[in-house]
Amino acid sequence: MIPGSDSGSLPLDPGAAKAAAAALRQAAGQLDHLVQQADVPLANRALINWKGPYADQFSGQKLPWIKSQAASLRDQMLSWASRIDSAAVSAENSPPPSGPQVSRTRATPY
Repeated sequence: MIPGSDSGSLPLDPGAAKAAAAALRQAAGQLDHLVQQADVPLANRALINWKGPYADQFSGQKLPWIKSQAASLRDQMLSWASRIDSAAVSAENSPPPSGPQVSRTRATPY
């Protein structure tokens, strides 16, 4: 079940949830790597010979914003991965839902 969902409790496939959380963690790691190993070093390299108001604006406003936004996105991705992991553990430890089950077969077209 997905805790805290607005639409009530929904069945949750723990395996799919764990895969989604792993994918989020991998994407967060890639984002962090690209920012730290490519974006920031290349920006600093460009700023060596880049002078003028646009360079000042980039180094004073844009580059810090890029770093901040990338870090915020990474943190959000890791937070969601943790929440999904918790939901997967809850789903594994919960009894199967009672009541009517939704069929996962395709509907026959008219």
